[in-house]
Amino acid sequence: MTTRVLKSGTEIEIRPILPEDTERLAEFYENLSDKTIQSFYRCSIPKKQLARKEKIVQECNQNSEEYFRTVALCNDKIIAINMIIQIDRFSGEYEIGNLVSDEFQNMGVGSVLMKEMFRRVKKNHACLKLIAHTTFNNYRARFHLLKFGFSLDNIIDEEFVWVCTV
Repeated sequence: MTTRVLKSGTEIEIRPILPEDTERLAEFYENLSDKTIQSFYRCSIPKKQLARKEKIVQECNQNSEEYFRTVALCNDKIIAINMIIQIDRFSGEYEIGNLVSDEFQNMGVGSVLMKEMFRRVKKNHACLKLIAHTTFNNYRARFHLLKFGFSLDNIIDEEFVWVCTV
């Protein structure tokens, strides 16, 4: 568990996701705007379906080197999730994603999660390739990835594929 202070002075806690977070995660998804869901998942998904999916993921996938998720909490409420999922064990490719609640966007939460993720990756792996996806119109996510050293690798339909080697 790590505590960080945002630019606004708000204190947040960063820690691995836990099995007992199921209710907090359901509340997190319920409070996301349709725009945030559309930007992250690249399609519209009912919030209750996201909460059910999350419960299944929670039960089936405990954190490991192949699949690791971190949450950011403020006042014991989940405000963001960072995911790193191994795509190819031999090439060291991982897909990453940050999902930040609407009320905490543009406050530095995504940057804090990315820094923690890079710290973890560098500690546990010699060299690997991180891959992220954004929609064409998700300018904030695109800027965020550029800030952390990602470069545009490919454009598939209206989806941008970003790559960073660590």
